[in-house]
Amino acid sequence: MPDRARIALVILVLAVPLVPLVGGLAAAGTVRDLVLIGLVALVAGAFVFVLAGDPARQAARTRHQASRSAAVTLGSAGALGLGLILFVLWLRAAPGAGIAWDRHVLAQYGSVAFFAGAVGFGELIARYRDDPSRLLGMRPSAAYICINVASGIIALALVQQFQVIDAANPNKLLVETLLAAFGAIAFFRSSLFTARIGDADVGIGPSTMLKTFLEGSDRLVNRSQATDRADTVAECMQDIDFEKAKATLPAFCLGLVEGLSVEEQRELGEQIARLDQDAKITPAAKTHILGVYLLRQVGGTVLAKAVQTLGDTIRTGGPQLAEAMDVPE
Repeated sequence: MPDRARIALVILVLAVPLVPLVGGLAAAGTVRDLVLIGLVALVAGAFVFVLAGDPARQAARTRHQASRSAAVTLGSAGALGLGLILFVLWLRAAPGAGIAWDRHVLAQYGSVAFFAGAVGFGELIARYRDDPSRLLGMRPSAAYICINVASGIIALALVQQFQVIDAANPNKLLVETLLAAFGAIAFFRSSLFTARIGDADVGIGPSTMLKTFLEGSDRLVNRSQATDRADTVAECMQDIDFEKAKATLPAFCLGLVEGLSVEEQRELGEQIARLDQDAKITPAAKTHILGVYLLRQVGGTVLAKAVQTLGDTIRTGGPQLAEAMDVPE
């Protein structure tokens, strides 16, 4: 277990007993509620870092293992969301009374948890577009989604605690749900003020804590993606001749997919042109780098199918094409 995960585990062990202790001994009021919410945020943050683990030690996954990992991702996010919802309901219950199982409140918190997690997963898809289904099976993705779920639930608790929405509003529950689900990350990424530390401006506020968690999980996802991409490229681009493939393979891949903007295609063409002109990189390395460029845009499945379809026309020792297709410039 890496040092960061050990520290998170220690925080988790120390902070969990404090939640019922503060909730049972401290006087009721806004201060106690805020302290408890802060403790839960700390526990949730430690939980997701323990969950994320070390992606460098994760071996290549079979289809069965990927399905199991996806179930772990959804199960972890669901368990964390359920635990936080029960905690908030317990916190809001009157002293000496049990939890009020109001179906409207349960539906409200459940909706916030779902949509906040979906927003987090959507952010990952926007960054790593080559294989969204693989993202769902990564432990760092589970950590990132859990952070968003916790943020949404905590945001809803704060919105209700400070009565942000007027009680007379007939759509109070709906407005609170939408505000917490889709505005939680924007709120927690905001800064109360900015301090100049050295040569950098550092935001002071909720963003400091959440930014650390999100960036850490994002880096873990990136590293896991990099490992899988390297394996995919090594398999797809084996025995490919860079000189034959540099124009034909990109043009064929771009012809197979739809939705890539002209700017994205132009950027891809510029990357390949710079790669072609770099005399310091060997042809074999250029072949794999070309595969990385294409995989980012079209995904591993399309890249593998394109290589299979073109066959010997782009392989070492194969025949030359009569006319190479141009890469968009």
